[in-house]
Amino acid sequence: MSNHPEAERPHNYGDTSGIKKNKKMRTVIFEVPADVIGDFTEKMTDLELDNEILGKNEYDEILIEVSYEKSESVQVDELETYLDELIEAMDDGEQEEDEEESDDK
Repeated sequence: MSNHPEAERPHNYGDTSGIKKNKKMRTVIFEVPADVIGDFTEKMTDLELDNEILGKNEYDEILIEVSYEKSESVQVDELETYLDELIEAMDDGEQEEDEEESDDK
């Protein structure tokens, strides 16, 4: 018999009951205009969503991949709605600037 304290303890190599099993992760990629990236990332952080910056697309939008579990779908939907609102507000602001410029002429 060994004097090592763990030698007397049985090994449970096949027992995974103490290990949290990975649930299937879902992913979504957001295309975020640079003008709203600060607001978007702040909201994403508040929602505690796992994310990774992938790069930029041909329109210079920042590509952000969000990984989430099914239970986090509501937060992802909220983030998507928030991004739509940010883009709409940005587009409305550009439209107002264009109208002001044409009124000045």
